[in-house]
Amino acid sequence: TNPNCLNINLNNSTRNPALQGYVGVYVGPTTHYTKTPVTNLQEASEQNGRRWTRPRNPNLSDHDLRIRNKQLRFGTWNVRTLASPGASEVLSNELERYNMDLVALQEVRWPHNGKESTENYQIYYSGNAEGKYQKGVGFAVKRQIDSAVTSFEAVNERICIIRLKGRFKNISVICMYAPIEDAESEDKDEFYEELEEIWNRLPNYDVKILMGDANAKVGREMTWRNIAGKESLHEYTNDNGTRLLSLAVAGDLRVVSTTFPRKNIHKETWNSPNGITKNQIDHVLIDNRHKKNIINVRSIRGAECGSDHNLVLIKIKQSLATEKKNNSNQLPNINLENIKDPIKASRYRELLSTKFEQNAEAEEMDLERKWSRLKNTIQDCARDICGEKEKRRRTNPWFDRECSEEVERRKTMRQKWLETNHDEDRRVYNNQNKATVKLLRQKKRRWLNGLITRAEEDRTRNNSRDFYRTLRFFSKEYKPKAYGVKDKDGHLIMQQKEGLERWKEYFEGLLNGEVRERQEPTIKYQNVQPRIEIPSIEEVEKAINELKNNKAPGEDGINSEILKAGRDIIVKQVHELIVEVWEKKIIPHEWKEAIVIPLHKKGDKQECSNYRGISLLNNTYKVFSKILLKRLEAYTQSIIEEHQSGFIKGRSTTDQIFIVKESIAKYWEFDRECYLLFVDFSKAYDSLYREELWLKLEKFGIPEELIDLIKISIVDSKCKVKVNGETSETFLVNTGVRQGDGISPILFNIAIEEALEKVNKENRGIHIGKKINVLAF
Repeated sequence: TNPNCLNINLNNSTRNPALQGYVGVYVGPTTHYTKTPVTNLQEASEQNGRRWTRPRNPNLSDHDLRIRNKQLRFGTWNVRTLASPGASEVLSNELERYNMDLVALQEVRWPHNGKESTENYQIYYSGNAEGKYQKGVGFAVKRQIDSAVTSFEAVNERICIIRLKGRFKNISVICMYAPIEDAESEDKDEFYEELEEIWNRLPNYDVKILMGDANAKVGREMTWRNIAGKESLHEYTNDNGTRLLSLAVAGDLRVVSTTFPRKNIHKETWNSPNGITKNQIDHVLIDNRHKKNIINVRSIRGAECGSDHNLVLIKIKQSLATEKKNNSNQLPNINLENIKDPIKASRYRELLSTKFEQNAEAEEMDLERKWSRLKNTIQDCARDICGEKEKRRRTNPWFDRECSEEVERRKTMRQKWLETNHDEDRRVYNNQNKATVKLLRQKKRRWLNGLITRAEEDRTRNNSRDFYRTLRFFSKEYKPKAYGVKDKDGHLIMQQKEGLERWKEYFEGLLNGEVRERQEPTIKYQNVQPRIEIPSIEEVEKAINELKNNKAPGEDGINSEILKAGRDIIVKQVHELIVEVWEKKIIPHEWKEAIVIPLHKKGDKQECSNYRGISLLNNTYKVFSKILLKRLEAYTQSIIEEHQSGFIKGRSTTDQIFIVKESIAKYWEFDRECYLLFVDFSKAYDSLYREELWLKLEKFGIPEELIDLIKISIVDSKCKVKVNGETSETFLVNTGVRQGDGISPILFNIAIEEALEKVNKENRGIHIGKKINVLAF
């Protein structure tokens, strides 16, 4: 009867499953739940003598359940090197076997800093700034939690920092690789001073963790009992240990790697080459405020990657705020190799014909629905006949089953040596380790030789595309992948969602120039309008055949090879659609959208301004655009003067370059001074004012119907940015002509033609020499 009491109808089939088996009891301002045997499921379980447990959600993996239960598996591992062939694959497989979420890595030995991908992990690394393959630290982050990475700072070859977004508190982790015990005191002082400075500038409210190869023995002396535990492998502290503990005192840290009682074999982190000396020199420290979050630390002797260090496992009670990748907007990735097979191409056309005949009986529909039906039919038929490409594994292609078996043999030999500690088993393991490294090198060398042989065969067969692809593979310099992107203020953004928003913001500002107020024209240049013929089916067929192969598709996901393989069946359907567009002066909304892919040009890879965007348009729209271009070219031949050679049929920019070189040579021959002024338009296509472009087209005698068709292809155009497989929201482009559109270059030529004529003919400006020639590219 108490109005504050929470009442739950346990017999209601629609009740909240989270409350099943509980009844609300009022005990004050808060409602508590008391377990009562009221459900049939629970009663049946108890009658059978089994404890009742809540059913598991089948949609959650083991990893998802563990993350939800607030338990993460961190670790630290000195891997000795990742620069040898196959080392990163072996590391990834071992970390996956132990279900590690994040592991601090030492002695990575990769130069510079960047990000590399393996099948299961993303590896952030900080190496030698001079390009030497020595030292180096980093983090291996499981792909499922990579979206929680908010920042990564590559400090130097001994220190790096990563920050993870938690549900309640963020986690900052420092990876360290300290100088050895016999190093110079100056080097040690410099390292620990920098480490202390980095620790002090971490956010105070974060869960702060320091882990790595400290090369330090921490003893069991009572002096340090408030900082370190009594479960250390060593009795006395060495010099490096004293320095580490002094850092812990200054930064209010706790050495949790010496806290948990374990067998000595689970405390050892390093084994000497002869197997006699075993030390605990890899350590884990956490700020005292969060020391209870660490629930376990131990060495994993079974993990093997050719290193003399053991993997150290840290179980931490925390949860991360990860983002689930949205695959709903993924375009179909058709296997285009199958469309080259004449038999499959014939089956593809038969299926298309059947589908279109069925659709012909459907009711009349508007243009948008017609386009949607055409697109879906082509996609479905291509997918059914050709299938989709298999996702490329992020492993080296030469790392095959034989390599995996050899690595497993090495692991078995090492495990046997650790169990027996016999000299003979140690020698067997060392020999097996050498054999494994030798096999991996041979496999990689054999694969590279195969690439060279294949390139030579491509050259003799005049297969220039594959030949130059292989040539670029061998000739290009190694460039590490960038991690994150910087915002306008220079702050690094690591999360995918915020990064996409930054890319959208950048390209939206880049593609949208200053918008002028629309002014009604005061002059009408034409009275009689010539009739523009509707495109013929032959024009559509020619335009489809002119599409370039091996190009990425646009928003429709339809490759040019798929359109060409449909032959007259697709030609007929596309022709009907284009005729309706031509007559109604409207185009499908998807034709107005472009996908922008950022490509790095130069400089810092985290700066958006160092990228140029490549726009991907729908191939079906390109067919319409090619027809429009042919109609426009018939009028521009008499408009564009000879000084313009860019994008003009029968002319080439190399002709202009030749003229410049010849002019310089003649001036040099007669000992005369030559002055050249080069003008490069910034954001040329994006800086055009559309209203003035329409006036220019009308002034030069372009028919109004053709201008209307150009307008519908440009006005209300939209873009979206695609980065790392994720696509941003669309944004409107209000100025300029479309990037990647076939008619854009000739429209730009028309827009600047009048200005070039004035510069070339009028006697204005400062004269240098006898004559000024204008050469437009």
